[in-house]
Amino acid sequence: MYRLLTALMFVLPAIAATADPLPLLAGDWTGSGTAREVPEAELDAVRCRITNSYAPERLELTMSGMCVTAGRRLDLSGTIRARDDSAAISGRWSNPDGLGEVRIAGHSGEDFVAFTYSAKDPATGRQLDQNVELRLVGNGFRMRSVDRADRSVSMSDITFTR
Repeated sequence: MYRLLTALMFVLPAIAATADPLPLLAGDWTGSGTAREVPEAELDAVRCRITNSYAPERLELTMSGMCVTAGRRLDLSGTIRARDDSAAISGRWSNPDGLGEVRIAGHSGEDFVAFTYSAKDPATGRQLDQNVELRLVGNGFRMRSVDRADRSVSMSDITFTR
């Protein structure tokens, strides 16, 4: 028994270190936090509801939902696909009321998925580049994004729970 427990002490951290966080993001989530459309704007309070489903045969998380700020509703959807031979991820992110659909690329780790995207705002013509991170925290996750030109500018910070 002692040998088994000793072996598990070494094996379980190794399994966790290579674990794919995407299946843990599956489910129905509600979130609240702050967000802004452009770096110069003030942060607005935001509330979100999303449903994520995971397809293990494709190593793919599909996200669908909406967020609401004062007087505005934003529909969101996307897919994040893991590669079975590395920590690389790719996919798409869609906001039909804003940027439209953009490609994402990044990587995942034990408790996070991080990606970047670059898009031109159809309303203003302005280039928007963001770093986005989904990090597992307790029984939920936190979605944060920053402006890539000035990483001190928070674009969103939303905590999700079941």
